Amino acid sequence: ELPNRFTTWLAAQSNAYEWTHSWWFYDNDISLHQRFLASPYRTADPAEADFFYLPLYRSLGAYTAGWGPGVVTPKGWRAFSAAAGYAQRTWPWWDRRGGSDHMMVITCDVGYGMLGQFDKQLGFVHRSVLPKHLEPIKFILQWGGAPTRHGYDLVVPPRTPPSEVFSAVGPRHPYACASKKHRPSAEGAVSIHHRPGHFFYFRGKI
Repeated sequence: ELPNRFTTWLAAQSNAYEWTHSWWFYDNDISLHQRFLASPYRTADPAEADFFYLPLYRSLGAYTAGWGPGVVTPKGWRAFSAAAGYAQRTWPWWDRRGGSDHMMVITCDVGYGMLGQFDKQLGFVHRSVLPKHLEPIKFILQWGGAPTRHGYDLVVPPRTPPSEVFSAVGPRHPYACASKKHRPSAEGAVSIHHRPGHFFYFRGKI
C-alpha cells in the first residue's frame, strides 16, 4: 500500500470522470488496483508474493496534478519516482530482486515514450523517456507498441467495441489487424462486420 497522496487524495481533487470511465482503459491504474485488492491470489505475506503492485493513480492526476494526459510530464515522472522511492525506503522487498518484481501502471497514449519522428512505413516511432532508476519496474500499459519492452512489460488493452477501435486507429493498427473479421480492401477501405460484445487484444508475459 502507498500513502493516500498517491491514490484516493487525487480522487478528491479530480473532475476527470470521463477520463477514468472510458472504453480506452485510461483508468487501468484504478480498476486493476481494485481487482488486485479483491483477488483470491492476493497474499498478506510479502515473502510469498511473486509481484508487488504499486498503486499510483496517474489517471486522476493527469490534469489536476499536472502529470500529463497524452504523455507523462516531468512532474508525473517525479510522482512515479516518489512512489517507487517510498516502497524502496519503507519495506525490504524492493531489494529482494532489485525492484524487478514491482509493477506500476502507465495509462497514456505512448506509455513511457514520447512522440518521435514519423516513418512512412512504421508510422510514429516513439523513443523511451523512462528514467533509469525506474527501469527495473515492470510496467502495465494499455496500448503497447514501441517503446514497450517485449517480454518484460505487460499490455492490458482497452475493452473496446471493434467499431470504436477501427474508426479511431485505422485499418493497419495492430488492434485492427488482430481481428479476423476486419480486413482492409485493396483500396484501403475499412470493412467491419458488426458482432455483439467486445474484443480483446493481448500481448505480454508474466
